[in-house]
Amino acid sequence: KIFSFGHARILFLSKMNFSPEVVTAALIGLGATIAYVAPTAVLVRTMRPYVSVLAIVALVLSHLLVGNLFLWSLLEQGVDEISAYVKELSSQSPFLVWMPRVWYMARDVMAFLALASTYRAIYCVTQYQWREWRASLTQWAFDWARTNSSKIQKDLKNFREKTKQDLAGIVKKDPDHVATDTLPKKGVAPELLKKQLEKEGDKDCENWRRGQVSGTIYPATKAHTELMNSAFYNYAFANPLHAGVWPSVLQMEAEICAMTANLLGNKETSDEVVGVSTSGGTESILLGIRAHLILYGKQRSITHPELICGSTAHVAVDKACEIYGIRKVVVDVDTKTFTLNADQVAKRVTSNTIMIYASAPSYMHGVIDPIPELSKVAKRQVNRIRQNLRCCRQDAIRTCR
Repeated sequence: KIFSFGHARILFLSKMNFSPEVVTAALIGLGATIAYVAPTAVLVRTMRPYVSVLAIVALVLSHLLVGNLFLWSLLEQGVDEISAYVKELSSQSPFLVWMPRVWYMARDVMAFLALASTYRAIYCVTQYQWREWRASLTQWAFDWARTNSSKIQKDLKNFREKTKQDLAGIVKKDPDHVATDTLPKKGVAPELLKKQLEKEGDKDCENWRRGQVSGTIYPATKAHTELMNSAFYNYAFANPLHAGVWPSVLQMEAEICAMTANLLGNKETSDEVVGVSTSGGTESILLGIRAHLILYGKQRSITHPELICGSTAHVAVDKACEIYGIRKVVVDVDTKTFTLNADQVAKRVTSNTIMIYASAPSYMHGVIDPIPELSKVAKRQVNRIRQNLRCCRQDAIRTCR
């Protein structure tokens, strides 16, 4: 009644002989409905229903500390009087017989929205982790301080200036390099440009060639590098979007996907095993999570999708969840093995889970999550979720099963 009261037609108030208390309650109810239901609907759709949760907690605390609030009695009285007035008005004219049905339908709709918001709030209280609440509060405090605190604004400005200076120092390490900020009127001679690129490229490669870079670079032999350069040269202008123009590119991609599927246990050709080549690990994770969102989220009408991963998951998982509006449920890895615990993952599976993310191996420690145990957890929920297996060391292996 509280929420449907705000949906009443305020235009009738001027013709109704209500007491000042009831009119006041009507205005308060309308304001409360607009201030609560509208933001709640937006926040629930964007997976940020914290305002709704706080509002319900405040309501519960007010009842526990103050008792039955007189405001609610006024609202109920106002709803009853409006209902009686609608019935009376409809009985006076045959053209207004539909008004009670519209009024009750509006009340039912608003009651349904209130119940949905309450259910979502209860779900958040019982399922959301402390780290999620802490991150939300921290972000809110930072956003507020960034716009209202002069000290924070000054610190951020100093930090940006320091970052610019650091980047400028990295760029200007070569005293012979002349920065070009605008397009030159005359281009650089090809031979001169080639020499400049060779010189700067050799200088950039000194560190990783000496083995001073952990991860990112996985070089093979010189002959293998020359073979890759030759392949890049032959297909420098190839566009995989136009398979009819470059059929060999499509064929190579299909064979790579088939070989990868075979490595992962698929011993025979199957139309159910599909794949795509990407530019690297981040894009692979983005596309893998998107596939789960479409296949196990949208097609099953899951409006608040969730992804379960370990605390050592690749940072691209955060990017994907932020882009696609997925809640990331983090499970702490074992402090000794740094791998996921299948039992802990099973406890976090809900009706909103669309994906279990596993690493083989993880980027931080190079360990492999217990894939068979996690697969059993996923099979128990086979109608709703699947497991995403990621090998962060080889760009050729990015698979969703």
